[in-house]
Amino acid sequence: MKHIFFIFLFSVSLIFSQKNCEKILEKVFKINNEVKNTGFDINKFKKFEKLCDDSEFNIVLADIYFEHKFYEDAINLYLKKWSSMYAIDVIENLLKSCLFTGNYDLANEIILENQHINISLNPNFKDIFKKIDFSIIQLSDSLEIDIKKLPFCTKSDEYFPFFSSKKNKLIYTLKTDEEDENFYFSELNNNQWSSPKKMDYPTNTLYNEGAYSISEDGKELYFASCNRLDGFGGCDIYFSELIDTVWSEPINLGSSVNSKYWESQPSISSNKDLLFFSSNRQGGIGNRDIWVCKRLGRYEWSDPFNLGDKVNTEQDEITPIIFSDSKTLYFSSKGHIGLGGFDIFVSTIDEKGYFSDTKNLGYPINTWNNESSLIVSKDYSYGFFSSDRADFKNPNLDLYFFEFPDVLKTNSVIEISGTIIDKISYNVLPNCKISLFDLSGKIIGNTFSQMDGSFLFNFFEIDSLLINIDSKDHIYFTDKVCMNYMSNKNNKYYLDRKLKGKKVILKNILYEVDDFSLNPSSYFEIRRLANHLKRNKKTKIKIAGHTDNTGSEEYNLELSKKRAKSVYNKLIEFGVNKEQLSYDGLGYSQPIADNLTEKNRAKNRRTEIIYD
Repeated sequence: MKHIFFIFLFSVSLIFSQKNCEKILEKVFKINNEVKNTGFDINKFKKFEKLCDDSEFNIVLADIYFEHKFYEDAINLYLKKWSSMYAIDVIENLLKSCLFTGNYDLANEIILENQHINISLNPNFKDIFKKIDFSIIQLSDSLEIDIKKLPFCTKSDEYFPFFSSKKNKLIYTLKTDEEDENFYFSELNNNQWSSPKKMDYPTNTLYNEGAYSISEDGKELYFASCNRLDGFGGCDIYFSELIDTVWSEPINLGSSVNSKYWESQPSISSNKDLLFFSSNRQGGIGNRDIWVCKRLGRYEWSDPFNLGDKVNTEQDEITPIIFSDSKTLYFSSKGHIGLGGFDIFVSTIDEKGYFSDTKNLGYPINTWNNESSLIVSKDYSYGFFSSDRADFKNPNLDLYFFEFPDVLKTNSVIEISGTIIDKISYNVLPNCKISLFDLSGKIIGNTFSQMDGSFLFNFFEIDSLLINIDSKDHIYFTDKVCMNYMSNKNNKYYLDRKLKGKKVILKNILYEVDDFSLNPSSYFEIRRLANHLKRNKKTKIKIAGHTDNTGSEEYNLELSKKRAKSVYNKLIEFGVNKEQLSYDGLGYSQPIADNLTEKNRAKNRRTEIIYD
């Protein structure tokens, strides 16, 4: 059926010539005002459609249907007796109704037959037109994905999924009419999901709890909770730590993260150095934006950074979820071009630390409904998300599952894990700072060892890495990381205590050939050592230079001393107090290997630090 529309750029006065329609309209307004207390029942309005078949009355009733998200019913009434007197805002509601029900062809027909619409009269038109064009393209070139609704979903809202592959457990937020938001879980055994169970205290309390995010190592839990006595705003982000087998009492992350505004939907990176969340705090681009805090210490976070206009828009961005590579961010947005309501998007962090342009994940992951909170397994085998796609008239959020397609994959993820141990007592060492670097000195990630001394990194694959471990009571430690997949997991790192005379070879200090000038590639190693000394201001070291036996004793003593001084000077340049430092050259007097081969002579050409 072809519809011809004539649009005039003036407001419509809804004055009915028929007294019958005037009385009916009064009843419609009265019932609609009662909806706030009784809930919307479309059948109470449907009976009036036959009693007054007037185009202007149809607009009023269609607008009410639109307001309450009965979009198909709204479309039928808008089109029933189209009038040349329809205003621009009526066209907007009609096009939005088409967009929210997937009637893209009808919407496109309306646009094509009314190409004279002046977009400037309503800035929303430009966005609507883009979304309709985008949606038509997406449906014609959709991904071949089988999306399944999880069998345990109820008539209540289920959202914010989190899947623990180690325990085959899906944790999610559930909200019913009878209670606040709480955490529930279902377990997968033999391809069968168990009936949902409510999680125990301290995860669930008398307050609202939602948006479960647990660290990759299973030791730290972050979630949102609302209206608590220790809160800063309506909803704040809270933290709990697994001690032995028991979760600690949740604590508010404090004023560096939370504000008097709304903070929710946290996502902790696998390395635990970044915390993403959604907030409507001041300083953003739109209402709800995505923000990130950097970890400064075990329980200390930086002030939040807004992710900027590559991710955030003037409309809402919600449910940020950082992938295991700590580079790929999945989130939902109403502001970026999509198929309807909230769509799921992806953005990645580039080499300079900036987020790339966003990419819509397309149909059928996204639809004309609302999709959010996508989580993707570490090996890219599956994804979970929430959507209200099942029924627009009863728009409950449900959980969905799909096998993740190759075309949407970004980086391969590898794992580096281990335990920090005292070399003398063999006790585990918590709260050590662990840093990973590539060979150019670029930092890959930071984390802290847990109460059991363990740590874990997940990131995209890199050829070679260095690890640095910093402990207050132990000597400086740095080493290369074996990139064999099996060899970089669950290693034990033994740290020596800071005892007088303890020696550490600086493995990445290089000089120009037959010279004392430092190669610039040495700077990042010296900077690591400088940071170690600045954090431990009572620590004193001597820098000792060593050579092989090539050349005279006098020449090698002088060369080794100058090389040690070069490191000394660079440490001072990097902010180390010179009172913590001394240096000396020992020539070839203390070899650690014979000087019979070039390989052994290279071992003897070294720079050491000796603890005073």
